[in-house]
Order: sequence, then C-alpha cells, then structure tokens
Amino acid sequence: MKIKVIFLIDSLQTGGTEKSLVKLARSFSKVKPIFISLFEKNDFQQELINNGIEFYSLNLKKTYSFYKLVKPVRLLLSEINPDIIHSSLFYADMVSRRLNMGIPIINSLVSNSYNQRRFTDLKLSLKLKLKGIQFLDFFSSQKVELFLANSETIKEHYTKALNINADKIKVIYRGREIPQLLHEKNKTEDKIFLFVGRLIESKGIQELIEAFSLIKRDNFNLQIVGEGPFRSELEKLISKFNLEANVQIMGSQQNVNLFFEKADYFVFPSHYEGLPGALIEAMMAKVPIIASDIPENKECLTSDMALFHQVRNPEHLATQLQAALTTQDWPTRTSLAHAFACEHFDINKIAQTYEETYSVLIRELSE
Repeated sequence: MKIKVIFLIDSLQTGGTEKSLVKLARSFSKVKPIFISLFEKNDFQQELINNGIEFYSLNLKKTYSFYKLVKPVRLLLSEINPDIIHSSLFYADMVSRRLNMGIPIINSLVSNSYNQRRFTDLKLSLKLKLKGIQFLDFFSSQKVELFLANSETIKEHYTKALNINADKIKVIYRGREIPQLLHEKNKTEDKIFLFVGRLIESKGIQELIEAFSLIKRDNFNLQIVGEGPFRSELEKLISKFNLEANVQIMGSQQNVNLFFEKADYFVFPSHYEGLPGALIEAMMAKVPIIASDIPENKECLTSDMALFHQVRNPEHLATQLQAALTTQDWPTRTSLAHAFACEHFDINKIAQTYEETYSVLIRELSE
C-alpha cells in the first residue's frame, strides 16, 4: 500500500519550489502524491495531469484570515483521507498548522525568508510587516511534526529565526533530473550568458543587467529565462542602458534544458536562496557558472567549480564576467560541479530519501 501524501501549496506557478515538488512527485515509487493548490496560477497543472498525478485547485482568495482558507481544505482532505500533509510556502504552511485533523504535518523550509539581507532593503512599513509574519510563523510552528529544509544553510537559519529545535528539522536537498545531453563549448566569438529563475528583486537580475552594460559588446547576449512581478523594472533597466539588442527576457519556458545546451555561461547573482534549483541544473548540464558568494550557493559549489562575485556588487560581477571569458580550466571546473551535482542532487536519490522520511515519521507517530 502506497503512502498517500497531500502536497499542499500556495499555487503551482513557475518557481523553484513548485518545479522541485513536481519533479519529486514524478519520481516516487512508494508514495501516492496528491496536490492541492490554494490559489490560481497553476503553471504545472498539465504536467501533473500528464503524469497521472491528482491535482485540485481551490482558487481561493489570498487573506491573512487563515481560518477562512482552512474550511475548504478540510472538506477536501476528509474525502481524500491522506496519511501525511506536506505543505510548502507561507499560506499553505499557515493553513496546515490550523487544520487540527490528527494528520501528521510536514512543512518545507525552502527560503532564507528572515535573512538580515532581506530586512536591510525594506522600507520601515515592510520591515514591520515581515516581522509580523515572522511572529505568526514562530507562534504556529510548534504544531508541525517535522520540517524538511532544502539546505544546511536554511536549517541553521530557521533554528535561529523561529527557534525550531534542530532535531525537528531534516535536510533533504532539492533534486533535479540528470540531463541526457550536456553543454558543449561554443567555438564561435558570439557569447551567450544565461540566467534562469523568477523575476523578483532578490534574484539580483538588476545587478546582472548593470554588470552586463559594463562589458557590452555586439557579440555578447544575455538571455533571462523566467517570469515574475519584477519584469517591468528589468525592462526599464534594459532600456536605460540601451541593451535592447543584447538582452532578451524570454519569459517562462517549458524546456529550459535547451537554453542550458546553448549557453556559454550561467550567471546566478541571487541575494539569498533556499537551495538554488536553476544553479543545480547548470551544474548538471556542465555550463560554466558565475554566482553570488552567498552561503546558499556555496553549499552547492566550491571555488574550484565556479567563479564567485560579491553579492549586490555589479562592478565586481562585471569583473567576474570578464574573467570567465579568459578562464582556461572550465572543463575541469564544470566536470567537478557535474560530479558533485549528480552525487548530491539526483532526483531519484532525493525521492527515495523523501519516501524513507515519510515511512519513518508514520512509524514513529504510531508507536
């Protein structure tokens, strides 16, 4: 009998957490995954359906009155009768902690949400709002049986930010499929720099565009693959630096591997992360990487695998982009990164770890 696990999530819009959960669900052999989305924007719905995975979208309206969201979830859960509820992202976590149905609750810890770097950039009103959210998170976290962090960095962050006992947090890395086709070095003078991720301010794309303006050449191109609320700001920056001919925002793409295959370099200037899925994909595809020097990236890469730049420093990023062009040992660096990624982030190994974790939790709670 397969373990029936509900994956409760805010929505399945294009993002690292959402993409990772869908890939994970496709890789299970001992777990029956069922997805419940609280809100609209479910970009991965068809992929779930195509793979025979049950999916329900409640199409609710966002509200901080979480008990208004709880009732329709309870009604659906009473019909499904799952063994475990595994929630991801803020609203789903808050709802899961208020269900009180006697079903074991797991929450995912996927982002460095209360990092000081995040508070630094916020206006006072937004800082106060984030502090309020942190209090809500702290106050209700005691109702969770187990937390799954996607990196050691995130585990350490939440033991401090929410005072969660470290014994209640298990680290399981974010998994990715190992691609069949790997990146081949471009022999031409035209160079493609690639970024993949949600278009939000914390990804550092604004610094990437500014850095790119400092090394601008006619045969240099920057492809930004992703979608998000920060797109209009990025388009303004592209216009400001007269980069329309060299920088393209490609929007969401179903087959991102095609972009990795053609890219000469992958650039990931994020301010903070959970575990960077797009970075792992670049490692698996053997694309040369330039990344910000945040702990989350350095948990995936060492200095002999990639080039690092100072976070939020477009001038230093530009220097590292230039250095990438003349670095001679990329084959060695990318091979090391590829081997590390295959060992630690293979989706099939990750799926087995999740299945074992679910089984152990059920067994421990029944004893």
